[in-house]
Amino acid sequence: MKEFSSTDIYVRLIGEGGNSQTYLLEREVNGHPSAVIKVPKTRDEHKVKVTIERHRMLEEHGVKTTAFLEECLLDGKIALLTENLHKGDCTYLDANAHLQREEDKLIRKLKLGFTPTIEEKESEEERWFADHRFIEITNLLEFTKSHIEFLKTVCAAHIYLSYDSYYFRVNRQEKTDIDYIIADWDDVTEYDEDGLFDLNKEQFKEALWQFVDRYIIEGIGRSYKELIYRW
Repeated sequence: MKEFSSTDIYVRLIGEGGNSQTYLLEREVNGHPSAVIKVPKTRDEHKVKVTIERHRMLEEHGVKTTAFLEECLLDGKIALLTENLHKGDCTYLDANAHLQREEDKLIRKLKLGFTPTIEEKESEEERWFADHRFIEITNLLEFTKSHIEFLKTVCAAHIYLSYDSYYFRVNRQEKTDIDYIIADWDDVTEYDEDGLFDLNKEQFKEALWQFVDRYIIEGIGRSYKELIYRW
């Protein structure tokens, strides 16, 4: 098992949410120039192993996911080592990124009555794209139709994909095409009940709606959201 330290010059904290901390490892791992280390805030080795099993299940059924996912240690704590999705000419954005406007942060502080000493650390990548929004998604209709059709294959394998499991691939330009990857495995589960296709379809539409809301300029975003709900 690979072991890392947060004091290593190649390791730095890039994001922190309610469930985990995310570190960037800026050196070669598994044939990739960099990687990401996700440290759950609860030390649950069983959950880590279940997550790896879910990743393997997605690979087996042709669902796009990270190139690798394995158990590791950071500062002696159980963690997950996976592909860094923020690359040179393209990146993957979390459809469920927890981003706040400055006025939202101020309201939160006023409600608390003090400035918190510890705050969640926003993803640097998602924050940059939220502040520099796209003006167009060039393949939105084709991508959506294609993925909804692919969800039939996903459902045949009895796999449920929650909206917060989606990350969307974009280019670093004002106009972008889009694709997807599953890079959060907490709510990827096996599901044997009726109605799975409709459920997966609605989860995908919710993820796409949230992506548009966060990363597309407001006027264009409204028209895109109207289209999403028609499908």
